[in-house]
Amino acid sequence: MEIDLTPLILAQEQALELVEDADKREFAERFLRASAIHLERAARGLLSEIVDEINDAAQGELEARLVQRGGALHLEVARRAEERADEELARVRLERGGEIEKLTLRLPPDLKKAISDAAALGALSLNTWIINHLSRAVGGAARASEGEGPWVGRSLRGFVGWEPTDEA
Repeated sequence: MEIDLTPLILAQEQALELVEDADKREFAERFLRASAIHLERAARGLLSEIVDEINDAAQGELEARLVQRGGALHLEVARRAEERADEELARVRLERGGEIEKLTLRLPPDLKKAISDAAALGALSLNTWIINHLSRAVGGAARASEGEGPWVGRSLRGFVGWEPTDEA
């Protein structure tokens, strides 16, 4: 959720309409422009305290945080990552009959980042994303070798161009 602090500044500027004297109004406008950064800082501090209270009240079930992204302040609320990972691991164990083995995997940094980004898009842990995709890949290969799968028993239709060469 993006938090836009602009309405706070605009609310102050609207109050300037009450100032009839032009010199006083100009002084007040300069004052408001100069104090905008301080008002924004105070609002961020207040929001930070609110987030801390939310985290305390959630007793570890949720994690709220303020994130600066693209010049805008965002409030993110999510279940704790450790808790999600534990739940995902428990689900995978249940699906796999209760056993999970550990594997050390070495990946190039750019591939690991791409996989991490894909997992985050699906709101999955890196481990769960890898297990899901490996399961699909191995499951598909196993079905194809057993005479199942999307391409087994199907034919391709259409024209494949062929040009004779001088050697033929």
